[in-house]
Amino acid sequence: MGTRFIKYLDKCKEIKCNGRKGNYCPKLPKKKNGDKKACGRWAIEFFDENHIWRQVSFKDIASRSEAARRHSLIIGDRERGRLDLPKLRGIPTLTQYAKKYLDACKNEKENTRLSKTRAVNTLINHLGDYHLDRLNFVVVSKFIRERQEVGSKNSTINEDIAKLKAMLYRAMREGIINTIPCRDVKKLKTVESRKRILTPGEIHTMLTKTTGKDRLIILTALFTGARLNEVLSLTWKDIDFTRGLVSIMQTKTGKPITLPLSTFLKNELMNYQKQNTPGESSRIFESKKIDYNVASSYSRSFRRLFKNLCIADFSFHCLRHTFASLQLELGTNPVLTKELLGHSNINMTMVYTHTNIEGKKHAIHALTEYIQNAINETNTQTVAM
Repeated sequence: MGTRFIKYLDKCKEIKCNGRKGNYCPKLPKKKNGDKKACGRWAIEFFDENHIWRQVSFKDIASRSEAARRHSLIIGDRERGRLDLPKLRGIPTLTQYAKKYLDACKNEKENTRLSKTRAVNTLINHLGDYHLDRLNFVVVSKFIRERQEVGSKNSTINEDIAKLKAMLYRAMREGIINTIPCRDVKKLKTVESRKRILTPGEIHTMLTKTTGKDRLIILTALFTGARLNEVLSLTWKDIDFTRGLVSIMQTKTGKPITLPLSTFLKNELMNYQKQNTPGESSRIFESKKIDYNVASSYSRSFRRLFKNLCIADFSFHCLRHTFASLQLELGTNPVLTKELLGHSNINMTMVYTHTNIEGKKHAIHALTEYIQNAINETNTQTVAM
């Protein structure tokens, strides 16, 4: 009773062997040092609580010491069963634990949950059969090489490894494993993408070559720095035309932020409202529930629109970068710019909303003049030509 190395006898019937370690299959390729690879795996042998002889093997066991440790766990469970004690909790495979991990994330924000689901499914496809304590540096490094060979981006691989470590950290806190076996795996180097912003000529093109709802969505993002799903979620109730304010619910924090409403954008919204005559609580741009699929559809549509306008390498989110960059270029205090973008401490949001509203109004006014000048100057140059 114990552990031993067994051969794959069903695949090697023509070879006479007794299954002991040291008998090698001549058909397998040799190792780098010239030795032939062993044709088998470690097996654990024991009598169960009914005195029946059992033999089990696990493909993730690579050494005698690991087989012996697993054998001790099995024997311990057998003895505890005889004493009517609860059995020791075995270490689950990645596939087994992944379901529990994702179930715990089901109440998180949709984008976060979908990101985790994608990464976990990728990990399951490559590492699903490994027990959590076997996901060491060597195993994970092999996973990284395989992902690189099929052309996966380093940034995507880094996300997968981050999710794997988060999963293992959760398992460690639950007492399933004692440590994170792949903690020494480092992030891959990534090329930081350039934050694309609009030039005055591109602003003119974007605002004169687009019409209707698309144009107003672009204007709203350009004058508020709001994200796409934040713009799509706006209702008429969020617009205070009397006080000249717009309230935006941030998707990152789930907290509202109040911004001054540009006079230019205010007039555009009022004209749009007259044409559509919606209810006060209805959404301005999209009646459907703003989920991942709806936002993705709009994102792809705007990317095609910008491409057709010959504004290359530009996504809707770049309008947010343009808003931030222009504010700094126009001399807006960096701290105030962070407040406009909702990047400041959320506990101070309401305080800054009241104490700095005049400063924010000045920043929005300067931005309005910049964009209007860009349109007027480009028009003047066109007439002169």
